[in-house]
Amino acid sequence: MLVRCPTCEIIFRVNTQQLQVAAGQVRCGHCMQIFNAQTNPLILGPAPLVPSIAVAPRIPQAVPPKSNLSLWNASVILLILALLVQLVWWQRIYLVRQPIVGPILASLCQQGKCGLEQFRDLDRIEILERSLERSDIRPELMIFRLRMLNRAYQSQVLPLIEVKLLDNKGAVLGLRRFTPQQYLPIGTPDRALMSTGKIVTAKLALLDSTQKVTGFQIEFR
Repeated sequence: MLVRCPTCEIIFRVNTQQLQVAAGQVRCGHCMQIFNAQTNPLILGPAPLVPSIAVAPRIPQAVPPKSNLSLWNASVILLILALLVQLVWWQRIYLVRQPIVGPILASLCQQGKCGLEQFRDLDRIEILERSLERSDIRPELMIFRLRMLNRAYQSQVLPLIEVKLLDNKGAVLGLRRFTPQQYLPIGTPDRALMSTGKIVTAKLALLDSTQKVTGFQIEFR
């Protein structure tokens, strides 16, 4: 079969079997240009004298061994997982407050002891009842009672209760903050949790040596 070089237009004879092996790629023996002989028109007729032509060899693509390929895939997966873990850690404060992700993340972190800050949403603690009454037995003692309900979508840490004692003019006579271990029964663990929908009752005995306390204010901290 005869073909024409598209660069120098020299006509060459090509072996059909070699052309099939090389996927049509040939090298011009005159200008050394590589071209696809199958895309050039064939020249029919007696074969003229032509210079020799070399069929361009096909260069096989390097295929990595399966073991190296598997190692590469595993490395990529581990890298992606590491990036995801870092992203979750950087966004942990935001994620732990989400209704769906928050409880799952908190549960996983508690099992893995990763030190994730426990969920807190003081705005979702509803005060059901509060009172401050003077003791009939000891007039210098004030009995403080509080019933509160966790309306958050997941358990949260019990808050600190800040109590301000006021006189009849609204002036602050005293201020104290109480931990869950102080306002709950003896044996309450540190960082105790307040379950969703659970009512917690707090009770405190406050000393009023001046006996001028007529009101109070509370805040969660």
